[in-house]
Amino acid sequence: MASNESLTDLTVSVASEEERAHNNLMMIIATLSWVLLSIITLFIYCCNYWQVLRSRPRHHQRESESEVQQNTLLSLDN
Repeated sequence: MASNESLTDLTVSVASEEERAHNNLMMIIATLSWVLLSIITLFIYCCNYWQVLRSRPRHHQRESESEVQQNTLLSLDN
């Protein structure tokens, strides 16, 4: 009986080690996925931020060009 109990304990011990290894692998995969998604999100955020910053001067430039055109047209009317 003693050998059967030790064999059962050994089997449970091996199963729990395999389960721990599997759990560790799943934790690593989940962590890497989260890090990858965070990096992608940050990249998209930065691209949008720079696009907004680049479009602002153009918008102001268009406004100033339209003002110059309006002023020119007004001066021609006089």
